[in-house]
Amino acid sequence: MGKMGIFGQVANHFGVVETNGRGMLHLHALVWLTGNLDFDSLRCRLLQDKDFANRMIHYLESIIVESINIDSDTNPLETPPSSRSENSDHSFHLRLLADGNSVASKKQMHSKNHNATCFKYRQKGLRKNACRFGMPQDLRPHTEINELGVIHLARNNSWVNPWNPAIAICIRSNHDIS
Repeated sequence: MGKMGIFGQVANHFGVVETNGRGMLHLHALVWLTGNLDFDSLRCRLLQDKDFANRMIHYLESIIVESINIDSDTNPLETPPSSRSENSDHSFHLRLLADGNSVASKKQMHSKNHNATCFKYRQKGLRKNACRFGMPQDLRPHTEINELGVIHLARNNSWVNPWNPAIAICIRSNHDIS
Protein backbone atom coordinates (compact mmCIF):
# COMPACT_ATOMS: atom_id res chain seq x y z
CA MET A 1 0.00 0.00 0.00
CA GLY A 2 1.13 3.53 -0.73
CA LYS A 3 3.80 2.36 -3.20
CA MET A 4 4.76 4.50 -6.18
CA GLY A 5 4.10 2.75 -9.47
CA ILE A 6 3.93 3.58 -13.15
CA PHE A 7 0.49 5.15 -12.60
CA GLY A 8 1.44 7.14 -9.48
CA GLN A 9 1.08 6.38 -5.78
CA VAL A 10 -0.95 3.21 -5.41
CA ALA A 11 -3.47 2.95 -2.55
CA ASN A 12 -4.56 -0.60 -3.40
CA HIS A 13 -4.78 -3.10 -6.21
CA PHE A 14 -6.63 -6.26 -7.14
CA GLY A 15 -6.12 -8.74 -9.95
CA VAL A 16 -7.72 -11.93 -11.24
CA VAL A 17 -6.16 -14.40 -13.65
CA GLU A 18 -8.45 -16.14 -16.11
CA THR A 19 -8.20 -18.09 -19.34
CA ASN A 20 -9.74 -17.33 -22.69
CA GLY A 21 -11.41 -19.92 -24.95
CA ARG A 22 -7.98 -21.13 -26.13
CA GLY A 23 -6.68 -21.64 -22.58
CA MET A 24 -4.40 -18.59 -22.63
CA LEU A 25 -3.90 -17.04 -19.20
CA HIS A 26 -4.47 -13.31 -18.86
CA LEU A 27 -4.91 -10.83 -16.03
CA HIS A 28 -7.71 -8.41 -15.22
CA ALA A 29 -6.62 -5.84 -12.65
CA LEU A 30 -7.82 -2.70 -10.92
CA VAL A 31 -5.43 -0.16 -9.42
CA TRP A 32 -6.69 2.45 -6.97
CA LEU A 33 -4.53 5.55 -6.73
CA THR A 34 -4.00 7.62 -3.61
CA GLY A 35 -6.10 10.79 -3.51
CA ASN A 36 -8.63 9.80 -6.15
CA LEU A 37 -11.97 11.60 -6.21
CA ASP A 38 -15.48 10.21 -6.35
CA PHE A 39 -17.06 10.43 -9.80
CA ASP A 40 -19.30 13.47 -9.18
CA SER A 41 -16.48 15.51 -7.61
CA LEU A 42 -14.12 14.56 -10.43
CA ARG A 43 -16.61 15.53 -13.13
CA CYS A 44 -17.40 18.88 -11.47
CA ARG A 45 -13.70 19.75 -11.13
CA LEU A 46 -13.00 18.75 -14.75
CA LEU A 47 -15.79 21.00 -15.97
CA GLN A 48 -15.20 23.96 -13.64
CA ASP A 49 -11.46 24.08 -12.92
CA LYS A 50 -9.35 24.52 -16.09
CA ASP A 51 -6.04 24.12 -14.24
CA PHE A 52 -7.20 20.84 -12.68
CA ALA A 53 -8.56 19.65 -16.05
CA ASN A 54 -5.22 20.40 -17.73
CA ARG A 55 -3.30 18.53 -15.01
CA MET A 56 -5.66 15.54 -15.35
CA ILE A 57 -5.24 15.51 -19.14
CA HIS A 58 -1.44 15.70 -18.76
CA TYR A 59 -1.51 12.78 -16.30
CA LEU A 60 -3.77 10.61 -18.47
CA GLU A 61 -1.74 11.33 -21.61
CA SER A 62 1.37 10.20 -19.69
CA ILE A 63 -0.09 6.77 -18.86
CA ILE A 64 -2.61 6.01 -21.65
CA VAL A 65 -1.76 6.28 -25.34
CA GLU A 66 -4.32 5.93 -28.13
CA SER A 67 -1.92 6.73 -30.96
CA ILE A 68 1.01 5.18 -32.79
CA ASN A 69 4.02 7.13 -34.03
CA ILE A 70 3.92 6.04 -37.66
CA ASP A 71 7.18 7.82 -38.50
CA SER A 72 9.31 5.50 -36.36
CA ASP A 73 10.75 2.06 -37.03
CA THR A 74 7.99 -0.46 -36.30
CA ASN A 75 10.18 -3.52 -35.71
CA PRO A 76 10.33 -4.18 -31.97
CA LEU A 77 13.71 -5.03 -30.56
CA GLU A 78 14.28 -8.56 -29.28
CA THR A 79 14.64 -7.07 -25.79
CA PRO A 80 14.10 -3.52 -24.50
CA PRO A 81 17.03 -1.08 -24.70
CA SER A 82 19.57 -1.43 -21.90
CA SER A 83 20.34 1.37 -19.47
CA ARG A 84 23.92 0.10 -19.27
CA SER A 85 25.01 1.72 -22.52
CA GLU A 86 27.00 4.94 -22.42
CA ASN A 87 24.16 7.08 -23.77
CA SER A 88 22.54 9.87 -21.79
CA ASP A 89 19.37 9.40 -19.77
CA HIS A 90 17.52 11.43 -22.40
CA SER A 91 18.78 9.20 -25.22
CA PHE A 92 17.85 6.07 -23.24
CA HIS A 93 14.37 7.48 -22.59
CA LEU A 94 13.89 8.20 -26.31
CA ARG A 95 14.98 4.64 -27.18
CA LEU A 96 12.51 3.26 -24.62
CA LEU A 97 9.66 5.33 -26.10
CA ALA A 98 10.54 4.18 -29.63
CA ASP A 99 10.66 0.57 -28.44
CA GLY A 100 7.26 0.87 -26.71
CA ASN A 101 5.80 2.39 -29.86
CA SER A 102 7.23 -0.45 -31.95
CA VAL A 103 5.73 -3.07 -29.63
CA ALA A 104 2.37 -1.28 -29.65
CA SER A 105 2.33 -0.97 -33.44
CA LYS A 106 2.55 -4.76 -33.66
CA LYS A 107 0.58 -5.86 -30.58
CA GLN A 108 -2.02 -3.15 -29.89
CA MET A 109 -3.78 -3.08 -33.25
CA HIS A 110 -7.38 -4.26 -33.38
CA SER A 111 -8.06 -6.54 -36.35
CA LYS A 112 -9.69 -4.64 -39.20
CA ASN A 113 -11.50 -7.89 -40.02
CA HIS A 114 -12.64 -8.19 -36.38
CA ASN A 115 -12.93 -11.64 -34.80
CA ALA A 116 -15.48 -13.65 -32.82
CA THR A 117 -14.61 -11.81 -29.59
CA CYS A 118 -15.80 -8.55 -31.17
CA PHE A 119 -19.32 -9.95 -31.35
CA LYS A 120 -19.21 -12.20 -28.25
CA TYR A 121 -22.30 -10.63 -26.66
CA ARG A 122 -24.03 -9.75 -29.93
CA GLN A 123 -27.26 -7.83 -29.55
CA LYS A 124 -30.22 -8.10 -31.89
CA GLY A 125 -31.29 -5.13 -33.96
CA LEU A 126 -29.40 -2.20 -35.40
CA ARG A 127 -26.13 -2.73 -33.51
CA LYS A 128 -25.88 -6.50 -34.09
CA ASN A 129 -22.84 -6.07 -36.34
CA ALA A 130 -21.13 -3.45 -34.16
CA CYS A 131 -17.79 -4.34 -32.60
CA ARG A 132 -18.25 -4.42 -28.81
CA PHE A 133 -14.90 -2.64 -28.46
CA GLY A 134 -16.16 0.27 -30.55
CA MET A 135 -13.62 -0.23 -33.32
CA PRO A 136 -12.84 1.59 -35.46
CA GLN A 137 -12.66 4.63 -33.16
CA ASP A 138 -12.97 8.24 -34.29
CA LEU A 139 -9.70 10.10 -34.81
CA ARG A 140 -9.06 12.99 -32.43
CA PRO A 141 -6.19 15.46 -33.05
CA HIS A 142 -6.02 16.51 -29.39
CA THR A 143 -7.42 15.45 -26.02
CA GLU A 144 -10.69 17.08 -25.06
CA ILE A 145 -13.28 17.02 -22.29
CA ASN A 146 -16.88 16.90 -23.44
CA GLU A 147 -19.87 18.66 -21.84
CA LEU A 148 -20.49 15.63 -19.58
CA GLY A 149 -16.94 15.72 -18.19
CA VAL A 150 -15.75 12.67 -20.17
CA ILE A 151 -12.13 12.88 -21.30
CA HIS A 152 -11.46 11.72 -24.86
CA LEU A 153 -7.74 11.21 -25.45
CA ALA A 154 -5.99 12.19 -28.66
CA ARG A 155 -6.03 9.40 -31.26
CA ASN A 156 -4.23 9.21 -34.62
CA ASN A 157 -5.20 5.65 -35.56
CA SER A 158 -8.77 4.28 -35.63
CA TRP A 159 -7.64 0.72 -34.87
CA VAL A 160 -5.12 1.05 -32.01
CA ASN A 161 -6.18 -0.21 -28.58
CA PRO A 162 -5.29 2.07 -25.64
CA TRP A 163 -1.84 1.18 -24.33
CA ASN A 164 0.73 2.15 -21.73
CA PRO A 165 4.37 2.64 -22.81
CA ALA A 166 5.91 1.11 -19.65
CA ILE A 167 3.67 -1.96 -19.83
CA ALA A 168 4.34 -2.40 -23.58
CA ILE A 169 8.10 -2.26 -22.98
CA CYS A 170 7.97 -4.70 -20.05
CA ILE A 171 5.51 -7.36 -21.22
CA ARG A 172 6.03 -6.93 -24.99
CA SER A 173 2.47 -8.07 -25.54
CA ASN A 174 -1.00 -6.69 -26.02
CA HIS A 175 -2.79 -5.13 -23.05
CA ASP A 176 -5.76 -2.87 -22.51
CA ILE A 177 -5.75 0.14 -20.23
CA SER A 178 -8.52 2.56 -19.38
